[in-house]
Amino acid sequence: MKPTLVCRNCRYYLPEGRRGGVCQKLTTPVESNWKACSLASSPFNKSWENIETIAIWNQQIEQNLEVVSVT
Repeated sequence: MKPTLVCRNCRYYLPEGRRGGVCQKLTTPVESNWKACSLASSPFNKSWENIETIAIWNQQIEQNLEVVSVT
């Protein structure tokens, strides 16, 4: 069962006003009690959107490491 059943429980929901808010993913006004869309994500899930970038950074760091000795 998906824990994010309504917009207000989604990580992309930004509250505005009394009952509504904005979906940061769709950049559109939404109401907090609307059924969550297929893009909904729990606010406590790890974000894997940049995993490829992180892997590239790790490779670049390993390639650019220099051994420095303290004398």
